Amino acid sequence: MPRSSRPAAARLEVGPIDVKPDPWQRLVAIGSILSVLFVAIGLYITNEANRETSEANREQHRLTAQGQITDRFTEAVEQLGQGHGPAAAGALGVVGVLLSEAAAGHAAAAG
Repeated sequence: MPRSSRPAAARLEVGPIDVKPDPWQRLVAIGSILSVLFVAIGLYITNEANRETSEANREQHRLTAQGQITDRFTEAVEQLGQGHGPAAAGALGVVGVLLSEAAAGHAAAAG
């Protein structure tokens, strides 16, 4: 069985191909590269803003916790100053708890 139905002399010969770059393809390629760069820059800026917000939230949380501890300590000292038996005993317990929490917090920060 023959490989090709055409004789060898009837084969199609192709000359040099004249390919010119399409200006629209170049424009699309440049636009694609620029869009990727803009997205990367936007992600970087968003990440920095989120990091700053997170740090501010942590600081606010720390200040709120410190204010609550200060309020509890002030209230316990006022109860101690009143000198009533049960209230003074409860105030001493609160002061003890606050001192142990503060010691644990300092140990965790140092460790």
